[in-house]
Amino acid sequence: MASASSHRKAINTMTITKKTLLRKLAASKVNFYRHSLKPILQAVYALYQIGYLKPGMLLDPVLVNIIAGWWKMSAAELRETVRNEELIRDSEGLTRMDCINLLLQDVSVLEISAAVKLNSQVIDLLLSSVYADAILRNDDEIHFPGSPQSITLDDFTEGFPQSFKIMRSTREIAGILEKAPECLKLVKHLSENYGGYLIPANGKLRISGFPDSVRQFVVVQAPKQSSDASQKPNDEKTGPMVLFHGTSLAYLPSILLNGLEAKSEELYGKVSTFFMAEEPASSYHYVGHRAIDSMWKQDLNSYCGILLACELPQKRKPEWDYETHPDGEVKIGRPQPINIFGPEDTRFIKVRYAFILPDDVSSDYPLAPTLSTMKPLMLKAFKSKIFQEI
Repeated sequence: MASASSHRKAINTMTITKKTLLRKLAASKVNFYRHSLKPILQAVYALYQIGYLKPGMLLDPVLVNIIAGWWKMSAAELRETVRNEELIRDSEGLTRMDCINLLLQDVSVLEISAAVKLNSQVIDLLLSSVYADAILRNDDEIHFPGSPQSITLDDFTEGFPQSFKIMRSTREIAGILEKAPECLKLVKHLSENYGGYLIPANGKLRISGFPDSVRQFVVVQAPKQSSDASQKPNDEKTGPMVLFHGTSLAYLPSILLNGLEAKSEELYGKVSTFFMAEEPASSYHYVGHRAIDSMWKQDLNSYCGILLACELPQKRKPEWDYETHPDGEVKIGRPQPINIFGPEDTRFIKVRYAFILPDDVSSDYPLAPTLSTMKPLMLKAFKSKIFQEI
């Protein structure tokens, strides 16, 4: 832990000019960008003074921005931050310098907090997906998606004693992950490689018609492996098409990174195929059949599957009028047009929403929202600014 003198030097940058601060940073020989705003420079100098930042060391921009934010806050905002982080019971009367001094006490916790860049709901969903993948493969190890790294199921369940949703502060999260270094590596991997793809659907982005138990997420980033051809503009005459696909949580990281891929058997002259439904209820069947009963007690998504709502740039004629499944025909009293895609055209399908359906919802086909209800809601959502460049 840094000395009291170091902390005083760090927070005393409140009273010095930017020119003086630049001179001190230059003398320290740490990496910094001289054209940064003063709060950023104050954060860099603070990290240097408390002994975290060494000469030549690369900066963690997220960590720097977290600390820079403190210098922008009012005393009242800082006192609220200190209370939220549970650093002191009574923050009344604390000055800005007192608050920043408390917040700088444990930079290792700050470093972990900076690494966890995801919304808590997104972290819980991605953790559920990698756990579901291990169960699906009947494996005793959880593989980091897209990486050779892995963690044992025991280390995973012991390292995550509770969901991120119920953890009260970033320091509580950091405190837990500090005791479970392998779990921290997994969270960092998910955060760095998959964190930018999903956000919870809130406000106008939420789609009505689902029970409250259905969690909704918006896909806000194009797959990393997508080509320019996949960004095909919508056909102005026919307009975009709304399609649905039911699948397992286990496949979520791959879908986010690679998009939807045709991999099944040859059908109708296509070497491999991918099924999309026009009626949500048809995909409910597949969501239900792919739900995985988790043995991880803290799993908020146990026995859930994913209903993907997708946008296709132009209309196409369905190959089948009704869906047939190996277990029998799905009969819910209305037509089930199905679209079969080959590998040459799946790249045009844009995943827009991920609806997390509990088993009691996906198994109740008659109560599934109809296309006539969903289509106008989805088309309106597709026009949202958040989707325009992806």
